[in-house]
Amino acid sequence: MPASWAIYKIRFIENDGGPATVLMSFRDPFPCRAVVDVTGPDTVVPETQQANSLDVLTVPEPDNPGLIDGLVRWVNHSLSECAPAALTTKLHGVSLVWRPGRAAIQTAPDRMEAILAAVVEFSFYESQLRELERETADSWSQLELDSRLTCDIGNKDLKHARAIEQRVRQALLRRARLERLAPHLRRPTTFLASLASQLGERLREKLRTEDRIETLERQCDVFERIYDMTSQRLSETRIAAKANALEWAIIILLASETLLLLIEVLWTVDV
Repeated sequence: MPASWAIYKIRFIENDGGPATVLMSFRDPFPCRAVVDVTGPDTVVPETQQANSLDVLTVPEPDNPGLIDGLVRWVNHSLSECAPAALTTKLHGVSLVWRPGRAAIQTAPDRMEAILAAVVEFSFYESQLRELERETADSWSQLELDSRLTCDIGNKDLKHARAIEQRVRQALLRRARLERLAPHLRRPTTFLASLASQLGERLREKLRTEDRIETLERQCDVFERIYDMTSQRLSETRIAAKANALEWAIIILLASETLLLLIEVLWTVDV
C-alpha cells in the first residue's frame, strides 16, 4: 500500500486508554471513548467483528473507481461464512466500504477527518444495536420457559425467584439501553460536516436501523409485559406463602396451648 494510506485500530473502551489518541467520546448507552492507534500500511491488523473494536483503512485520494474492488477485498478479508458481506456507499467523491468491525474510506485528504468521525460514530452505535439484538435473541428461549409463571406458579417456584428477578432486571436494562441508544441512530449527535452527516444517513438507511429499532422496541414490550405479570405472580405467591406460614404458626400455638390446658386438666383430675 502507498505510504499515505493508513490503518486505524480503533477500540471502544469505558476506562482510561493510556497514551492512545482519543478520537471521540460517547455518553450513551454508557460512557465510552473511541481511542485510536495508527499503524503502518504494512501492519497486519487481525479482522474482528467485536462490538468494542473497529479497523479502518483510510485512502486519502480523490475519487478513483479502480480502487473499490481492492477496498472491498480488504474489508471482507477473513470474513466468516455466516457474517454479512460488506456494503459499498458512494457519495459526492466519498467511497465507503463497511461491515461490522471493519471499514475502508476513500476520499480527498481534507475530508478524511470528518468522514472518519462519521464512520466511527455510526459504527459504535450500530454495534451497540447489534449487541442488544443478540442479547434479546438469546433471551427468547428463557422467556418462553418463564411465561408459564404468568398463569401457574407455586411455592417451589419461589426457589428460583432470585434468578427470575435477575432476568426481569436484565430485560428492563435492555429497554433502558435501547431508549438511550435510539436517538443517536435516528440522527447524528456529533457536530459533523454536511457531507459526513449525509454519509451517516446513507449508512442508517442501508442498515435499516429505524426498522431494527422499532422491532427491538416491540420485542422489549413483550418481555416487559410477560415479566411484569411474572413479577406480580411471584409477589402474590410470596405474600400467600407468608400468610400460610403465619396461619400455621397460629394454629400450632393454639394447639400447643390447648394441649397444655388438657394436660393440666388431666393432671388435676388424677390428683
